[in-house]
Amino acid sequence: MEGLILTEQDLREQVIYFLQQSSFVFDVETMDGPIPGTRGIPTQNRVVWISLATYGRTIVIPMGHPNGDHILQRAYKKLDKETRKFINYPAIYSDPPVQMKPSIVFDILRPLFFHPKICKVAHNATFDVISIEKYYGEVIAEPIICTITQQWLLNENIGEAVGGPARPMNKKLKEIIRWYYRVDYDKEETGKCIELHPFSKVARYVALDANYTWVRYLELTERLESEKLESIWLLETATTTVCSYMGLAGATVDVEAIRELEGILTVKLEEIEARVYKAAKKIFNINSSKQKQELLYGFKKDGNQGLKPRRLTKGGAKKKKDGLPLTIFDYSTDKESLEDFPNNELVKVLLEYAEVDKILSTYVRSYLGDPDNPIDKPCLIFDGRIHTDLVQYGTVTGRFSSRAPNLQNIPRPGTELGTLVRGLFRAPEGYKLVVADYGQMELRILASYIGFGGLFDGFQAGIDAHTQTAALVFNVAIENVEKWMRDAAKTLNFAIVYGAGPDKVANMLGMTLEEAKELLANHRIAFPEIYAFKKTVINKAAKRAIPHIKTILGRVRRVWDLRGHSGDDLWKQWKAERQLFNSLIQGSLGDIIKLAMVRMYRLLSEDALKNPGKEIQMILSVHDELVILSPAERAEEASRMLKEAMLGAEIQDLLKVPMDIGEPKIVDRWSEAK
Repeated sequence: MEGLILTEQDLREQVIYFLQQSSFVFDVETMDGPIPGTRGIPTQNRVVWISLATYGRTIVIPMGHPNGDHILQRAYKKLDKETRKFINYPAIYSDPPVQMKPSIVFDILRPLFFHPKICKVAHNATFDVISIEKYYGEVIAEPIICTITQQWLLNENIGEAVGGPARPMNKKLKEIIRWYYRVDYDKEETGKCIELHPFSKVARYVALDANYTWVRYLELTERLESEKLESIWLLETATTTVCSYMGLAGATVDVEAIRELEGILTVKLEEIEARVYKAAKKIFNINSSKQKQELLYGFKKDGNQGLKPRRLTKGGAKKKKDGLPLTIFDYSTDKESLEDFPNNELVKVLLEYAEVDKILSTYVRSYLGDPDNPIDKPCLIFDGRIHTDLVQYGTVTGRFSSRAPNLQNIPRPGTELGTLVRGLFRAPEGYKLVVADYGQMELRILASYIGFGGLFDGFQAGIDAHTQTAALVFNVAIENVEKWMRDAAKTLNFAIVYGAGPDKVANMLGMTLEEAKELLANHRIAFPEIYAFKKTVINKAAKRAIPHIKTILGRVRRVWDLRGHSGDDLWKQWKAERQLFNSLIQGSLGDIIKLAMVRMYRLLSEDALKNPGKEIQMILSVHDELVILSPAERAEEASRMLKEAMLGAEIQDLLKVPMDIGEPKIVDRWSEAK
C-alpha cells in the first residue's frame, strides 16, 4: 500500500519531510510484551506498528506483525475433552514481509520525537507516548498534544448521562469519528487484537487511525482558538507531558507487604461477613443486590429491616419517568443510599464490608493480578513499581482520575485502611518520599472568589477554616471552640462545597434532621455572603446561551440541566445547581494542582541537567497531594522545590487568600506523611 515503510532508507526520507512540518500525528498498535496481559500497559507492551500523519502525507511502519495476507488455515473451535469447553484456534497466515526492528525505527524517528518545536499529536496521548518512551528511556520533547483532551475541553460531558444536545457515547477515536463523520472504518475491531488479522488489513486500519486523528486535531485546534480556550489548553498540553513522565517513572511498592495485606484483609472480611449475618439474622448473598434490597427494604413482619428507601436505581428512575409502578427492587443499595440509615446495625456492617472488600479487590488483588488469568487480570507491579495511568480528562470538573490501578479512591489518610494502603508505597533503599498537600483549598478558593466575609477574614488572619466556621456558627470566641464544634463545622463546610443537604449533614453528625436544619440555618446567618455568591453564580450561568461557569484558569463547565425543569423534573435542576457550584470550586482546584505539577516538572527537568544520576522524580498525584521520590541526601532540596512549585508567585497570585501546604514531610513510606 502507498505509505507503507519497510526499509531504513525510505523511513529516513520520510523523516526529512516530517521535520519540515509544524506538527504531526502518531499512533501505535501493540501486542503483549514479555509478560502476558500487557498489551494495554504502555510501560510493558510491544509496539508492533506506528503510523504518522501530517500535511499531505501518512505513513505506516510495521515492526513485527506476525501475519502475511494469504490465509493458510481458517480460524476454528475445538472441544477440549478434559474441560468440556471449546478452545478458539486463530487463523494461520502466510509469512509477512520483512520488517524493521523497533530499535532501528525509533532511532531513525528520534529527531522527530525530540524536536522541541514540532507538536507531537496523539489520541489518548499518554498511552502512545509512554509506549514509545520506554524504547528511548526518557521523556520525548514537548509539546505533546492529546486530541481526547482537546475534545474534552470543548465538551466535557461526552459519555455522561446529562441533559443538553446528543453527544458521542465515549471518547474513543472510532466513536468520535462515527459520530462526527458518520464513518465506521473498523467494524471488526481490528485494533483490539491485531495479531488475528492479515498484514494489509492492519496497515490500512493503522493508517486510518492516524488520518482521522490528524483531521480531528486540525478541527479541534481551530475550535479551541475560536472559543478562546487557548490558555487552559496550554495548561492541559503541558499536563499531558507531566502525566507521561509520571506514568513512565512509576511508584515503588512493597510487594511482600501487599501479599501480607491480602491475608489480613481476607481474614477481616470473613469476620465482618459473620457480623453481617448476625445483624441480618440470616445467611444471604452479600454481593446480590436483589437479596440486599429484599432484606433492607422488605417488611419487618417477614424478617427484613423495613427501611424506607429514597434513592432509585437507574432502572427505577426510568420506570418512574415512564409512569410504571415501583417496587423495593427499584431502589439502590449503593454506599450513598445506605448512608441514609446511619443508625441501622445491618447497614453499618454492610458498609464496613463494602469498604474492606473494595480495598481488597481494588488495592491488593488488582495490584497482584490473577496468575491463572493474566490476560484479563494482569499483575500491575513491574520491577517493584506500579505505573498508574493518570487521566487528565477523567472527570467533568477538570480533576484527575486514574486507572490501572485507580489511585484516586485511596482511603483517607489517618484512617486504618488508608494507612494500610498508603503504607504499601515506599521509597527504595537510599531514597526518601517527600509529600505535601494543599490544606483546605476548596474553602480557600471559595473565600477568594467572594473576597470578604468570615472565611476570607479567617484565612487572612491565619485561622483554621473549620475553627473559624465553628466560632461564627456557635457564636463563641476562637479560643473557646471545642472539638465537637469544629467537627460539626467541618461537616458544614463539606456540605457547602459539595451541595449536601440536611439529610446528609444529619447522617454525618449523627443528629436528627431538625437539628441539622437548625445548624445549616445558623451557618446561613453566619455566612450570608457564601449563599449570596452561590446564588449569583447560578443565576449568571443560567442566563448564558449554554449554561456554564469558567474556572480560575478559564476551564468551561457546561451544565445543561440548569434551567427548563419543573414539577417532577425539578430535582434535575437542583442537582445541576449543586454540580455547577461544585465544578467552580473543584475545577479551579484542578487548575491549580495541574499548574503546580507543571511547575514541579519544569524544576525537575532543570535540576536533572545539573545533577545527572541523582535525579528527583514526581511519582504520584492524588487529589490535592503530590509525592516526590528523592535521593536521601537531596530530600531537603526536593522539599524546597516542592514548596516553590506549589506555593510560588505564579500559583499564589491566583488567590486573594494565602495558600498553605505546611512543611513537606520526608518519609520512608507514604503512610508516614500523615
